[in-house]
Amino acid sequence: MKTCLIVGASSAIGAGAAKLLVMKGWRCILSSSQPEQEGFKHFIDFTQPATITTAVQSIPLLNGVVICAGIEPQQSLTEMEGDHLNRMLAIHVTGPILLLQALERKMRAGSSVVLMSSVAAYRGSYDPAYAAAKGAVVALTRSLARAWGPRVRVNALAPGLIYDTPVFKRMTEDFRQRHENSTLLQRIATVDDCSSAIEFLLTHKHLTGVILHMNGGQYCA
Repeated sequence: MKTCLIVGASSAIGAGAAKLLVMKGWRCILSSSQPEQEGFKHFIDFTQPATITTAVQSIPLLNGVVICAGIEPQQSLTEMEGDHLNRMLAIHVTGPILLLQALERKMRAGSSVVLMSSVAAYRGSYDPAYAAAKGAVVALTRSLARAWGPRVRVNALAPGLIYDTPVFKRMTEDFRQRHENSTLLQRIATVDDCSSAIEFLLTHKHLTGVILHMNGGQYCA
């Protein structure tokens, strides 16, 4: 049985990916940044590097890693505070780097990593820290694909707005409609769409260094 670590498994996308992978016969090891959550084997908080070291000690050999941990856009450049910038970079960039560095020897030959970028890496965001962090995920994906190939594949998913996620729920109805109208497919992606895309990236034997633009045809420069 293949084993996959899912970081941020309490998020909508993380939970959806875990559900699908279990249906496909994977053993999923779930982690969360909330240590009191039931059913989550590991406490990993990317803002607390010591939790990475502790968790990795008891993680077995892996066939896959999916990193879904993240926080949504919250502050414009004018509003931005240092804590927000540091937290955004820790959760999306430095934390994943430290985790994957620690997991390198636990990745089996032929295994795969899936990271989460965003359409914001290409279109920008009102929160420049968020867009910059997601852009860094693109660079990280391509760098690790070069460093770890051919033994381990590394890819990323870059979705647009996802239905019924915290970002979606915070939007006004007219903003949601404008977002939907900006897609060629005239629809907003679902968690199931993300889950199937993650499973595809995780299992395809000839994809590495790929950023999968799952945005319904939104403009990406």
